[in-house]
Amino acid sequence: MRKLKILFLNNVPWVGGKSGSENFHGDATYIALPDGTDILIDVATEVSGPNIAKKLIDMGVKKIDYFIASHLHSDHINGFEALAEAIPVSNIIFSGYGKDSISASPVLLDTAEKLNIPVQEMRQGESISFNDVKFDVFSPAKNAPEAKPEADKSYQSELLNNYSLVFRLSYGKFSALFTGDIHLNIEESLVEQYGDALKSTILKIPHHGNDTSMGKTLLDCVNPKLGVSLGRTCNGIIWRKYCAADIPLYATYTDGDIIAETDGTVLTVTCKKGINEFIL
Repeated sequence: MRKLKILFLNNVPWVGGKSGSENFHGDATYIALPDGTDILIDVATEVSGPNIAKKLIDMGVKKIDYFIASHLHSDHINGFEALAEAIPVSNIIFSGYGKDSISASPVLLDTAEKLNIPVQEMRQGESISFNDVKFDVFSPAKNAPEAKPEADKSYQSELLNNYSLVFRLSYGKFSALFTGDIHLNIEESLVEQYGDALKSTILKIPHHGNDTSMGKTLLDCVNPKLGVSLGRTCNGIIWRKYCAADIPLYATYTDGDIIAETDGTVLTVTCKKGINEFIL
């Protein structure tokens, strides 16, 4: 089988490595599918967007077929305008929730309208396939209630995190579970609802390794060969959970860009601390 490549992008150099800056939190993950489809999941902050675009262009990326927004927080989508002005984007996928939330950023949908990029909403139970690669969406629920306009910003922000797209990419024996910024209550609900269907080779640690998330219940259920944390400093509690489970944890703020390549039977992970191979 041909190789699938996932690049978990390190946001730190673009914001000066200042952990106190909200710009430090950004998520961005590029995926090159074996059939030539180019996918980008999130694009971090306004500061990061031009740098992400340049890095992708320098890698030879000429288009983004699908941009997937986990949710509408600024640290996941505010780099989109710079990206879309530098690299053609053909389609946008997001959950459809939070458009009117006072904690949501308008950048993604405003840019889509300005550049006439089609927007597709995907929710629980839906899927999309690219030959041998499949994306299955587990969350948010189709009937999840929107926040009332009078709800305070912190509540709306938490709700928007919990309405992150949660989906599983599968290719041969390889799989990766992308979790956006979901909190513990959504993790536990997903485990109860889906159980073994969540098992994955890679677990993208929810909410940048924040202690709002990444409970032992989810870790035990997914039982990944490795976890990947993007953005801010991953909480020490989460590091200890991975150590106790004897599961390697990679973090972009310490390991730099993290490259995962697989033919569906073997996974090779490369970053500045070295190369590791996992048999699937």
